[in-house]
Formats: sequence, structure tokens, C-alpha cells
Amino acid sequence: MPLKPGDHAPDFQLELLVGADTENPESGSKQLILAELLSQGPAVLVFVKEGCPTCQYTLPFLERMYQSYPQSGVSMVVIAQEEAVVAGRMVQNFGIPTTPLALDPEPFAVSEQYELSYVPTFFYVGQDGKIERVFESFDREELRSLNEAVARVSESSPRPLFREEEGVPPFRPG
Repeated sequence: MPLKPGDHAPDFQLELLVGADTENPESGSKQLILAELLSQGPAVLVFVKEGCPTCQYTLPFLERMYQSYPQSGVSMVVIAQEEAVVAGRMVQNFGIPTTPLALDPEPFAVSEQYELSYVPTFFYVGQDGKIERVFESFDREELRSLNEAVARVSESSPRPLFREEEGVPPFRPG
């Protein structure tokens, strides 16, 4: 079972592959630090893996949500349990060209801190560092609710996440 609502989200620093704006002066790589994200507002963390069909299905909806609220005050990050080359393929093949993507390669230290059992796993972390929401797999209603939470923070109306012609199922296990 992953960490639960009410638990404190463990801080981390990961290499960013997409959406980076902070460079580590020692390595030249771009870094994602949770504490820095939370200093700007809540954060959505989504743990994924390339070989997971449910992750592949979910990623374009996350990209749609990310693009719908560019000034939302909620940071969104996909955390790939992959090396950079494989994660780069994910960006190209699974429709996430702009959503920030960080790397948690083996031994999956951050995934272990968050006590993951399955991917995808979603965490909504409040600005105070407390986990407010957690869900695993693809759950249409949970994603819709997450979309509404992001809209609330951005003080805007929720934008459509799913299109009727897409035939989005209510649930897909991870």
C-alpha cells in the first residue's frame, strides 16, 4: 500500500528529463526538488513505468490536464521508474511532450519512500507537504476529481478531461 492521505510526503531530488528549469551546477542536469515545488503550491505526483499499459493509457490525459491549467498554482510531475533513454521514449510514444517528467531509476529510491505497490500511482500533496489524495491505476472518477481540484486551485472552471468519443472506461487496473 502506498502512503496514505494525512502522511507527510517524503522530500526528494530527482533528475528532470522534461520541463526542467533548474540546473544542478555540479552535474549540469536539471533537478526536481519536491520542497521547491511545494513552496509554489500543491503538487500532483504520478509514478509510472514504460512497460505498464495502464500508464501508457493514462499519460495523454495527464498531459491534457497539465496543458489545461498552465497557471494553476499546482505543479504536476510524472515520475518515471526508468533510465533517461527509456523515459525519453515514453515522452515521444505516449503523448506527454510538455508535462514535467522526472527519473526514478533502479533501485527506485523515491518509489520505495512512497511505498508503491502498483503504477500508475497518483499523489496530491498539499502545500504543507501532507498527502491529501492517493489513488492507484486508472480510475476515471478519481482523475475527474483530481482535475476539479486543480481547477479549484487555479480559480477556474474544470476543463473537460475526457471526450465522449474516446470511450473512456471507468477503471483500468495497474
